Order: sequence, then C-alpha cells, then structure tokens
Amino acid sequence: MAKLTIDSLELTTIIGVLPFERQIKQKLWLDVCIHLDITEASAHDDLNKTLNYASLAEHLQKVAATSSDELIETFVMRLKEAMIQQYPQILAGKLILHKKGALPKARSVSIEIEW
Repeated sequence: MAKLTIDSLELTTIIGVLPFERQIKQKLWLDVCIHLDITEASAHDDLNKTLNYASLAEHLQKVAATSSDELIETFVMRLKEAMIQQYPQILAGKLILHKKGALPKARSVSIEIEW
C-alpha cells in the first residue's frame, strides 16, 4: 500500500455562519493523504491503473465551488464523501481542512478527519 499526498490544495467556497461569510466565497486549503494499492500501476507504468491526482484535485475544487456549508466540519465530510464515491480505489485517508483568518491571533483553524 502507498500513500499519495496533496499539500495545501486551494479551494474556493462559501463557508461560515456569519452574515458576511454567506455573501462571498472564501479560500480554504486542504491537505489530502490517501492510501492506494499501486502494484498494478507501478508494474505497468500505467496511469489508467492508479488514481490520477490531477483529476482528484479538480474534482475536489468542483465540489467546493458548488458548496455553501456553514461549518468546516460539514464541508470536510462532504469532501470525503465526494472522494470515496468518485474514487473507489481509495482504501483509507486523511483530510485536513484549513480556514485561514478565522481567528484574529491564529494563522488558521483546522479540522482533521481520518477513515
């Protein structure tokens, strides 16, 4: 089994509970770590036998663009469900979602899930 990671994927979405947050799209950053079986892909050097990470990133960005959750907890679960539904070859994973500027004296607030 192998781990594939995407570091700080930029997502744009409507997120938050405050009235001003419901008016504009905000940027969030997502760290992705997924477990895959790469035996066939590496044996044949064939992209069609593995998960295309560019496709995964694009899929997550599309999900974000059409979402408008209030809570980062809801949004990160939406991203997880979208990933495992679209890419059944994901055996396990971890997502860390960062919302920068959520607190005045903190770089970001994050939520992390594993499955």
